[in-house]
Amino acid sequence: MKDITRIANILFSIAITIALIGGGLVGLLFLLAVLIGGNTGESLAVFTKNDLLPQFIRIATIAMLSGLVRFYADNFHPLSLNTDEKK
Repeated sequence: MKDITRIANILFSIAITIALIGGGLVGLLFLLAVLIGGNTGESLAVFTKNDLLPQFIRIATIAMLSGLVRFYADNFHPLSLNTDEKK
């Protein structure tokens, strides 16, 4: 179980970092598209929406899944009402 926890933790750290940086990049690209305007801005916004955003959403999903795997492999249930459980 320690190996699963360690791998899930590493995968979570990498994926969440990429997803957060990607979210900032998408926001900046949409802002740039608004500032540019016209056909070029429209093309940039459509490219960002259709090509970049879905990739970063998938990476964020991988981060969430690996975080859940880590919680349950470690037998840590933070949303449980049971107060006797210790980590």
